[in-house]
Amino acid sequence: MDDDWEDDKNDFFDYKPQFGKKEKLSDKNIQPIDIRKIGQLGQCQKKRCEIAYLGNGFSDDIKLCENLICTKCDCKVSIFKNQMWDIDVNYLFFRNNFATPEKLKQKLIESYGTYAYSCQCSWLNISDEAVPAIKVSNWICGGHKI
Repeated sequence: MDDDWEDDKNDFFDYKPQFGKKEKLSDKNIQPIDIRKIGQLGQCQKKRCEIAYLGNGFSDDIKLCENLICTKCDCKVSIFKNQMWDIDVNYLFFRNNFATPEKLKQKLIESYGTYAYSCQCSWLNISDEAVPAIKVSNWICGGHKI
């Protein structure tokens, strides 16, 4: 037999668990953790737009949000400047191709002053200067690095 096994076997059979005295947190001087702060550890601070605006970018007064997330499908919204969606796009097209911009671009038409927005479940063409996203879609600001 292997000599190492004999040493390990003796250690295993000589082990006796300690039962009896229960220790308190105060005995070890341990501070409880605030569980509300656990999610914030290791994450960068992000600032969210009060009102996320969509539009064509020509307004000087209002900053358009470029980091939108859909509250229905939980996907990031793709934005295409000076483009609009072809009239024959449908739900299944976006459902199957939302993650591949190359395939999405196949259904875009050049249109100066229009922004094409899409997520996995919906799409919009916006040619107005600024529109609150909540009025026309399920999209919210995903946050911006500070």
